[in-house]
This record gives sequence, C-alpha cells and structure tokens, in this order.
Amino acid sequence: MELVIPEPFFVHSHLTTAVQIADIVAYLTAWGVRVGGMSRPAREELGDLAAQVCDMRYQTRREVNSRPDFVIRSFAVIDDLRSRDEREETGGQ
Repeated sequence: MELVIPEPFFVHSHLTTAVQIADIVAYLTAWGVRVGGMSRPAREELGDLAAQVCDMRYQTRREVNSRPDFVIRSFAVIDDLRSRDEREETGGQ
C-alpha cells in the first residue's frame, strides 16, 4: 500500500496517454479476463488481448499474519466490498 497514491489524479484520458493505456487494460480485464470464481463468460473477441494482460500479472509469496506462505496476486476477485468488520457484524451476509 505504500506505493498507492493517496489522492487520485483526475484527468481526461483522451489527453493523457498513460491513462488511456490504463483504461484499455481495465476494459480488457473487465470483459476479457476471468480468474477465480468469476462465472460470467468472457468476450471471445478479446481473448488474444486479454491473454497479453494476463501475462502482466504478478504473484509472490510473503509471510502475512503468521502464515509463512501467503500468496499475493495482482489480480483478485473481490465480490464483497464491505470491510472485514462489516462482514463479521452481519455474519458474512
């Protein structure tokens, strides 16, 4: 998290090349990449480009909360945006 910019820069993507690239990668990820328990099908016509996005994925293992072999990935499925505390308050529902 120390590498995340705490305040996002809001720019028009058509004026900033790097943001356009990020927009394209985000689009390909949303519609063409499937990981974990994602059940909706990917768009087939994006397959070749989505594969290139997948080639950029990062994975490592670190010690986290006394787990010596915790896997950290650059792509993860987050199906519940509530905090852990909020999920525990409602019993995960």
